Amino acid sequence: MTKASTNSTATGSRKRSRSKRGSRGADEEIAHKILLLLITTRNLAEIKKQCIEKLGLTAKQAAETIETACGKIAEAAVWSRDIEAGKALLRLDDLYERSLRVQDTKTALAVERERVKLLGLYEKKRVEEQETIENAEWEPV
Repeated sequence: MTKASTNSTATGSRKRSRSKRGSRGADEEIAHKILLLLITTRNLAEIKKQCIEKLGLTAKQAAETIETACGKIAEAAVWSRDIEAGKALLRLDDLYERSLRVQDTKTALAVERERVKLLGLYEKKRVEEQETIENAEWEPV
């Protein structure tokens, strides 16, 4: 094998790997467009028609890609309140620490206020319960 043919082989393989990455990116872009169509358009037949006409997909490809996008929507819809609350608390804790580090007490207080709200420490219900306990008539035993 000559030096010129070795270089052309190496270059050719690089071009192929780039085109594979490019097609993956194009596939992701098409999937994103279909996801947006699913969010904004109610009619699945219209979405399939647009996939075929505007995105150049076959009917089978359009159906498969629409099904995949529907799965992504279903995954996004499933969430756990506890997990999301935990993430929010971690984000707030991080913000609080960073604001204290740069001595931004105004931001730190705002973050702490949000944290307390998230934890429900100042709920109206708790205040009402406390008032009920304080106003209760105590009978001697």
